[in-house]
This record gives sequence, structure tokens and C-alpha cells, in this order.
Amino acid sequence: GKFGDAAQADAAVKDYQVIADLTDDPAEKKKYPLKSANLLRETPGKQAEAVEAYKAVLAADPDNIEALYGLGLVYANEEKTWQDSANMLQKFADKAPESDPRVAEAKSVIGALLQGNKNLVVPKSEPDKKGKAPAKKKP
Repeated sequence: GKFGDAAQADAAVKDYQVIADLTDDPAEKKKYPLKSANLLRETPGKQAEAVEAYKAVLAADPDNIEALYGLGLVYANEEKTWQDSANMLQKFADKAPESDPRVAEAKSVIGALLQGNKNLVVPKSEPDKKGKAPAKKKP
């Protein structure tokens, strides 16, 4: 959940790390760093730590759509990282299933970031493994 108190968020992140260290299940080991990143994203004053946590998740799993989405949202909060936000959210939209309702939200955020910001470049869809751009998804 959301924490208004950074100390509570830090304690929860430590608890998630302990749980991840204690489990032998690889899926569980991946789940808790993402939970930590999400919690940090939702805690005031913890945005920089959230960025680092999402980057760590993506270093281990570059196609993790949850981390792409979360990192895109964190970047959307700072004007200096709006281009990074648009790029991350486009990667998320390219990789997420069409049925994921966050795809439309990601595209909406990209549109809002681009509107009136001449310095931002429209993010391009990544080519799929065959070298073709993914099919256009209906909003």
C-alpha cells in the first residue's frame, strides 16, 4: 500500500528483501524486488530510490512489463525525465498484452507528455524479433 512515512516504506522494503532472500521459489524472488519498487514509487520523497529499484528489476529482466510501466510513471513526474517516461511507457505498450487496460493509460500519458512539448521526440515502437514493428494496438 501507500506509505506517507518514508521510514515505514524503508522498513517494508527491507522486509521484502528478507522474504526474497528466504524463498527458494524463483518466481517469488522476482516478485519482491518489484513490490519494493512499486512501494517506493508510491511513497513521497522516494522517487529516486524507486528509479534505482526499477532499473535493478529491468537489469535482471529487460522485458518485465511491470517494471517498464512503473519506471515510466516515475519518470513522468519530473520534467527532465519526460522523454525517458515516454520511451519506457512505449516499451511497456509494445510488450504488454492488448487486453491490459494500462496500455491505454500509458498511451494517454505519452500523449499528455508530448502535447505542447516541442523538445520531446515521439517514441518509436520497438521492432519485434523478426525485425518488424509490432502491429498497431487498438486503444
